[in-house]
Amino acid sequence: MRGYPEGYPEGLDPTTWTAFNWREDHILLCGPTWPDHVKAPPSMRNPDEIDETVTVHEAHVSGPALATILTGLRVFMQTEYIFGQSPRAYRPRLYLPVHAACYAMARKAMAAPGSRITSLGDLWITLERRCKEAISYGQTPGFCIPANPNNRPGEPIELGLGHYYIPPQVMCPRTFSLRTCGGGWWTYNPLKIPYLTKSLMSTLERAESPSTDEGFSNRFGSLPPEIRNIITEDLIACILTEGSSSLGCTYLIPQYCWKQALIQIPFLWDLENEIVERKDQEATTGLFEWNWEKLARKMLAEFPIFREGEDFCSRLYGQSDLDTFDLPIDPPALANRRRIWQILTDMYPNDVGTIRCMGKEEEDS
Repeated sequence: MRGYPEGYPEGLDPTTWTAFNWREDHILLCGPTWPDHVKAPPSMRNPDEIDETVTVHEAHVSGPALATILTGLRVFMQTEYIFGQSPRAYRPRLYLPVHAACYAMARKAMAAPGSRITSLGDLWITLERRCKEAISYGQTPGFCIPANPNNRPGEPIELGLGHYYIPPQVMCPRTFSLRTCGGGWWTYNPLKIPYLTKSLMSTLERAESPSTDEGFSNRFGSLPPEIRNIITEDLIACILTEGSSSLGCTYLIPQYCWKQALIQIPFLWDLENEIVERKDQEATTGLFEWNWEKLARKMLAEFPIFREGEDFCSRLYGQSDLDTFDLPIDPPALANRRRIWQILTDMYPNDVGTIRCMGKEEEDS
């Protein structure tokens, strides 16, 4: 009888395992660590601030605490100890487990406009400080999910799990890890999404006639293409990092500009331009316009935080009374990709340690 992969529910169709087995592919980030009472540098991008570098290792994770690097070295995750070595021999280095797919997305996010995490050092110090802070709050070291900030930069620190954007019902409060329940959209491979472009194009609707003054739209359309591109890029970066204040379509910017904005969304890196242009040609031939603004805003909308008892099926809705976003994020793997991208755009270097240090400095002054 064929066994089920570890962490997958019995009864799951074996043909669907490929959508879920990305969770078995891990890497270990290894880098410096600091005691709780030591102020870590706010960023590691300056090589003068720190001599040791962060390294990336392919690894096999076995159980909630142990991992084996390809060299054969066995380490305890989220601690400074090496398997088989005396605790007195430990080095101030930490091994943190990360899904390989999440790490690949983090590298893409570092290069995205507006990202506050722009280097491996930024990513490391943010994760390391979160783990240290989580342990000080009573979480058990190992392959657990550290609580992250619920607050915005500069606000008083508030830790929680809500900003992982997954239903609280699937979190195990005892081990701070995901329960082994499969089939939810949050378990799908965020990197490889079959038929992504076709799925998105199938949700396009015809645009309504603009109810606003077309003067702004005409003036915007008359701008040089390079200026329009800069405005579009800045708009995307601002919405992704700061959140959108309005989810409703304004129809101020021409639809073809929103089509370009959709193509430029950084987490839609594998969008097939040929399919997009073919879909756009349908509107040209039929003498109408597609509502690219509605689709682009839906993709850019801040991912919702799930509350206890809320429905958490694959139909995700925007946080608005408008029915503008009464469309599911489909396919499910795209919802998971959008969720992970939201986690990455929420990050800023040392987002736990910085707030703590800021508060202490204010008290000392």
